[in-house]
Amino acid sequence: MTSALQSLLLILLALGQGYAQPAISRISVSDSLLKSHVFALASTSFRGRETGTDGQQKAAHYCVQSFRQSHLSAVFRIDSIAGSFRQPFFFTSTRVNWFGAGSGFTPGTINQYELLATPPTAKGRTKAASGSNVAGLLMGTDLKHEVLVISAHYDHLGRVGGSIHPGADDNASGTATVLSVASVFDSLARQGIRNRRSLLFVLFSGEEQGLLGSQHFVNNSPIPLRQIIGNINIDMVGRTDAAHGE
Repeated sequence: MTSALQSLLLILLALGQGYAQPAISRISVSDSLLKSHVFALASTSFRGRETGTDGQQKAAHYCVQSFRQSHLSAVFRIDSIAGSFRQPFFFTSTRVNWFGAGSGFTPGTINQYELLATPPTAKGRTKAASGSNVAGLLMGTDLKHEVLVISAHYDHLGRVGGSIHPGADDNASGTATVLSVASVFDSLARQGIRNRRSLLFVLFSGEEQGLLGSQHFVNNSPIPLRQIIGNINIDMVGRTDAAHGE
């Protein structure tokens, strides 16, 4: 995970480094920083980070605090003056029949999730749950209108069969990477080494329910989509066992 993160940082620096700034050949993130994020996100206090639960909201708060510490800017507008690091969305869940033909699964029922285009009203009959994406912006310099998105999903499965699924690899590892990369670029900025292009760090929820958070983000992007030049998405980068290699 650490070597892959170093490669990612060098790629981002190549994309964003200012032409008049000193060359950087090696940067790294400490193992202790990555571990602290993974251990926190996978702890029992977050209860598996299932979207729509208190555990997911606690994880969102943790990510917001990390982005604040990295001096990122809030990108979601509350009004003409105030901004937020959170982008709420609403969805419904319906039990449907699942026959599992040819899939190896036993027939039964599963939850089917649907993203709502607008928030539910107090008078409405729809029972909806809510999730939230978390994002922060590090403004670039001369190419600031070009935006590179670095993303991961921070939600997981919550409780399954009465047991908490902590989701250390899926996807506390990817979330920890995004938080750590943001921290590194903040450190570089405070040394006067600024990225030319803007970097938008985004953490989605609702991924396990069918990419709900990322769908809502694209449909309601705080930045015109034409300004986004690319997206590096980080998912399940914590495994180094025999089946997954170094």
